[in-house]
Order: sequence, then structure tokens, then C-alpha cells
Amino acid sequence: MRKWDRRKFVYAGLGAVAVAAVGVATYFATRPPERIVETVVQTQVQTVEKPVERIITQTIERPVEKTIVTTVAGTPTTIVKTEVKREIVEKRVEITKITVAFPIDLFGTSPYAVAWSDWRNTYNDRFAGKYHADAISGLGWPGIMTKILQMVQAGSAPEVSWLGAQRLAPFFKQKALVPLNKWIDALPSDIKKDWESISGVYQRNHMYQGDILALAIGQYPRYYIYRRDILRAIGMDENIDKKPPPKDPDEFLALCEDIKRNSKGINPLNNQPLAPLLVYVGPHSGTALLSIWPLAFYYNNFKNPIYDDPFEKPKLNTPSMVEAFRYWKEVKDRGYLSIEDLTDPDDFTHWARFPQGRWVIHFNSPVIIPGWVRDGLPIKELGVFEAFHPALTNSWDVGMTATTKDPDKQEAAWEFIKWGVFNPDIQLKQQELLYPANLPTLKSVYDKMLAMSNKYPEFRYFEEPALRIATDPKKSFLSQHLYESELEDILTEALQKVLLKDVSPQSALADAESTFYRKYYP
Repeated sequence: MRKWDRRKFVYAGLGAVAVAAVGVATYFATRPPERIVETVVQTQVQTVEKPVERIITQTIERPVEKTIVTTVAGTPTTIVKTEVKREIVEKRVEITKITVAFPIDLFGTSPYAVAWSDWRNTYNDRFAGKYHADAISGLGWPGIMTKILQMVQAGSAPEVSWLGAQRLAPFFKQKALVPLNKWIDALPSDIKKDWESISGVYQRNHMYQGDILALAIGQYPRYYIYRRDILRAIGMDENIDKKPPPKDPDEFLALCEDIKRNSKGINPLNNQPLAPLLVYVGPHSGTALLSIWPLAFYYNNFKNPIYDDPFEKPKLNTPSMVEAFRYWKEVKDRGYLSIEDLTDPDDFTHWARFPQGRWVIHFNSPVIIPGWVRDGLPIKELGVFEAFHPALTNSWDVGMTATTKDPDKQEAAWEFIKWGVFNPDIQLKQQELLYPANLPTLKSVYDKMLAMSNKYPEFRYFEEPALRIATDPKKSFLSQHLYESELEDILTEALQKVLLKDVSPQSALADAESTFYRKYYP
């Protein structure tokens, strides 16, 4: 459609009227004044053709413009009236869509699912007309990491994936994740400072060869959680956290001995810290109770980890591993934990026994506390003290897959990650839904929750030790290897032999190492 320039039209009209005025002034003077109105209607419509995900209908309303031109005095008045027509225009808008993998089946209708949905929905509302995120269904736990890797290999991976920090090594090996450095470097300095205050130390768990390959949306170091009410009932000091806690394995055994001597049948410990981390949202099945994770605490404490690089061939039958196995055999032989919790690998109802008063000390993160509170355990009766050994850290993480080569998709994926990780309002919403399960990744959100003491009176109580652990590289570490799951399985079996069948630690570990090498390093 032809476009009109209103200014040219008006100027042309002015010139024509001026010339006419000189030639016919006398004629008009002999006639009565006459009003002449000329109306010009302009229509200005521009259509942009693009690929379309949806059509946005817009109502465009422009004001009417009037231009009045008066000729020589005493002559007829000419009024040039320019109107711009009001129209409804269909404008085609291209929306960049991304998919996000999240193990929604793990959480069902729990606060984790609500937090995830809130994040996605607020992102879609905020970027409506530009970006849109959809979830991939059917990705439950366990197995989500394997499924995502298979999708990467097939070139059909989602743009953003939910990842666990202790399962990143296979992604590193396959170069399956896009480095996020350039986007992080471009963040405003105040946002980076806010994030690095908590996540600076922790971020090493998501890096490989200098590249940041994932970002935590929540993190949780572990510490010892204990029952104040039980200690009070058996005549012991209920304030372990108010004095120097055990500083080494021997002092920890001495504390367990005091509890056993006074408790009249209540175990000092359960199989945690022999059990893997489980979110307490109901019964689980299919995962062995024993795990490499607590072993990491102890063989790290004995100064000889089984591996330093996630791809190197690990050594299992080492003096430090033998000592770790021997230590837990002593814990078991002294009667400090319940054997019934070791014998049924599919029975996860034992998590509910802590609120029932079956044991005194439990090693975990705040992530398990909401379940206990729902089971009737008053939160005021829980105390925490930091572990004498380095504490394993974990997190919920998001990363961008390497199959996301389209620049528009990458920008949309980064906006999604940034929206959840670096936006204080969204972080606070997530934290409120997950409270007190996770340590936030922004210091401003942490400080705000500390200040909201009326709404969150227990936040300071549980999260201050978590913050100290998370920001201290000597206290917080991550066990990670290319064959992490396989290492867990084979060391679980070896430890079961030691604890339940009286096999020597040396023999059990020698068999485990031989089996592991035969399967994975032939």
C-alpha cells in the first residue's frame, strides 16, 4: 500500500493556496465569503512477515490531526483536514520456544514441583511474546541423567536440563554442556557479587577445565542434626551446638558412647551417614541404603581420596579406605546404630523413625527437616552441629545442552537460567516454597530471609551453619567421578560384607577394586 507523507501533502497544499490567492483576490472580494473544506484520509499499515508461533491481535488507535490554512483576509477560508484512520492490525510475532527437562515425577505435588512450576510460569508471563518454556514430561528419578545424555547423543536434547552436581562428570566427558562463562561475565557487577558471596566456592562443583557448565538453583551442605528432647530426657546436655562439637572421629565415638550409656536402648545413630541422600517426601524403593557418599567424608578426612580427577582410574583398596571401613565396623560393633536399618535396601520408611525417637543423631541437610515436621516432630527440638569431617555438598542445578546451537535458542535458554538463578524475587519465591530445604544462591535473598524472623524464625537456626560450610572450601566438597553410580554400588556391596558378614575391610576392598577394574577399565 502507498505510504503518504503528511508533511509533503500539507506543504504542497500551502503552496497551491498561496498562488491561487494572488490571482483571484479581486474575484473573491466581489463575492460573499465561502467555507471550503477538503478532507484527506491517510491509512498507514505496515505488515511484518515472520515465522509465527502465535498471532497477537493489536488495536492501533491514532489521533485525528487537523491542519487549518487561511488565505488572504476577506477571502474564503480553506480548511485542510487530515484524518488518520483507526484500524485493527494482525501483527505476526515470532516466539522462541525452549524445552526444559525436570524430573517432575520425583516430586509429584510436593513443594519442589510447585517451585518449578512457579519458575516456569513466571518466566513465560514475563517474556510473553518473545520466549516460552515447556517442560518435558515423563522424566522421573532415577534415570533422568541417563535419559538426558541419550537425548544429547541423538541431537534432540532440551535446551535446559535439570542436573545433579554429583552426576555431571559424564556430561563433562561428552562435552554435552554449553559453557556459561560469557553470559556470567556480562552480568552487572552487583548481581555477580550477590551471587558469588554464596556460590563462589560452591561453583567449583560445576566447573571443568575453567568452564562453568551448570548453575545451582539451590544448594545444601550437610551437618549433624540431633534430638534435644531425647538428650534432655536422658539427663545429657541438650545443647551440643552451644559448645565445641566433636573435632575428630575419636571424639565423635565418645559422644556416641555417652548417648548409648545413658539412653537405655535408644541408638545414638541410624544407618545415616551410611545411607544416601533422599528427599523425604514419602516411601522410595530400589536404591541401596549404603552409599559411597559417607565414605567420601571419611576417606577425605583420612587425607587420601580415591580420585582427584573425575576421569582417572580410582584406587579403592587404599589405607584410607581400609580405615574408613574399619571405622564404620567399629561404630556397628559398639552398637551405635540399628542393624535393622542396614538389612532391607528397599525399606525407606525408616526415615519416619527419627521423629519416633528411634535414634538421636542424624547426618543430613535441611532438605529432610520439612518431612519430619510434617510427621509431628517439633522443630524447636532439633539441634545442629557441624561435622568434624568435610561435608558433602549437593545442589539442584540447571545447564544448557551443547545441542542448543541456535543463537536465539541459546539466548532464550540463558534468559531462563538467569531468571531463576539471578533474580532475587524469583529466588525468594523458590526459597519460600522449599524452606528450609535449600540454601539460596543469592546473598541478598539469604539476608532477607534472616531479616524476616517473624515469618521464618528457624531459618537462622538451620541455615547459618549451612552457609559457613558452603562458603568454606575446607569444609565443603563434592564427590564426583565418571562412574559415580557404579562406585556407589560396588562400595555399598563391599561395606555390606564388612558390616553384615564380618569380611575384613582389606579383603572386601580388594574384591571391589578387582571387580570395578574388570568392568570399567578392562
